[in-house]
Amino acid sequence: MSNNPAETERLRAELAKVSTQLAECQRLASLGTWRWDIAADVVEWSDELYRLFGRPKEAGAPTFEGYLLHVHPDDRAYARQCIEATFERCEPFAFEHRVLLPGGGVRWMACRGAVHVEGGAYTHMFGTAQDVTALRCTEQQLADEEGRLRAIAEETADAIMIRDLDGKVVWANRRAALFSGVQLDEMVGMTDAELYDAALLENIRATDRRVLEERARIAYEWEVKRVSGVSVFALIVKYPYFDPAGELAGLITVARDITARKAMEEDLARRNEELLRLDQLKSQFVSSVAHELRTPLTTVKGYLEFLEDAVAGEPATGYVDQASRGVRRLQALLDDLLDFALLDAGKFKLRMAEADLHESVHDVVTSLVPVAREAGVELAVEAGADRLELSMDPGRIAQVLLNLLNNAIRHTPRGGSVVTTLTAEAAQVRVQVRDPGVGIDPQDHERLFQRFSQLETAATGGIGLGLSISKAIVEAHGGQIGITSARGEGSTFWFALPR
Repeated sequence: MSNNPAETERLRAELAKVSTQLAECQRLASLGTWRWDIAADVVEWSDELYRLFGRPKEAGAPTFEGYLLHVHPDDRAYARQCIEATFERCEPFAFEHRVLLPGGGVRWMACRGAVHVEGGAYTHMFGTAQDVTALRCTEQQLADEEGRLRAIAEETADAIMIRDLDGKVVWANRRAALFSGVQLDEMVGMTDAELYDAALLENIRATDRRVLEERARIAYEWEVKRVSGVSVFALIVKYPYFDPAGELAGLITVARDITARKAMEEDLARRNEELLRLDQLKSQFVSSVAHELRTPLTTVKGYLEFLEDAVAGEPATGYVDQASRGVRRLQALLDDLLDFALLDAGKFKLRMAEADLHESVHDVVTSLVPVAREAGVELAVEAGADRLELSMDPGRIAQVLLNLLNNAIRHTPRGGSVVTTLTAEAAQVRVQVRDPGVGIDPQDHERLFQRFSQLETAATGGIGLGLSISKAIVEAHGGQIGITSARGEGSTFWFALPR
């Protein structure tokens, strides 16, 4: 110390400043320091160390044995062993232990220290103790999370494998071992060349290179041949694996056994092919039968027409009329079957021409007047008087309207009226057929336009093809067809064609 009082005071002030800064640094770092004079058995603690151990400074620093009383009972033997070993090896020590706080809490401390030797004798020991409770809690949380993730990875139905950049397995779950057909303890450390058949190895390495070069996830289906020689189908997903520093470390492969699914798909494909074959046979059968029946039916129709002329006014006329109606009904059914066969075979074609839709509507309605009169139903048309030229297949559009009108007549009670309306808009024309029948529930509307579909309450007179064929005809024109109806409110069938 200098003999100059001013210099001495300056040095003291500087020392106090440094001590204050050191204490603040210890507080910020939760780091305490200590020194043990071995010969005098005197221990010195820093202020921060008193705080960390929850010991009042007035009580003074404890002896070595007193210090051990602050250590958690389960850690005391370990702490004693670590410190005593320092005397034996004369090497620094570093270990962690728990401290019992006065309030009953526990704090984790990281202790470091060394012993000083002078003249062949131990003179003193010094060291630090730092609060690492938050770090240990974080480590425990990470360990718990790792345990949960590991449990999930082990129990999942997918095979998961991590390989390094050299293709060596660094981790795999039990499912991966089962999937590859090897023992799990044998699998870790194996290379891709040891895991897979040589014929598949190049494909595996090619996809690995793509994942690593593009650093992107890829997925594909693949037939995997195990070491045992058994092949399985798998859905493979690969994506890059990065270490904590963000450096590319390898890739992760997730594989799911889809052998059962592939077998089911193949079985469904075979069944589908068989159904398509049967469907083609059905269409051919329908077409063949319809054509075969048309010839004798035409002959019967011709002879009935001859009989109608021959027995006009005679008592047998009624029988001939009934037979003629039956023939016409059979003719309509055959026409529907033939149209169905054409639609099913994809051979249905339109003969487009410029035609007057106004005239077509009137012609169809007029042709059904006798049928309506016999049923006690009145037919009305609201179509205006102007021509309405349209590009369409006149015969097919007449077929649609005939079907809608025949249905309406059958569902209209005697004395009722069926109204056909034709309206023209800027982009389309719309034809509506409205009847006062019992109506149709909205939930049944879609079924009406399905093939061979008839409602339980529908009147007889068809096989459920008329509306489905009408729908195909209208849609082939680029139009739409539908119904507006509710139970007890009658029905309005409509179709719209583009202008």
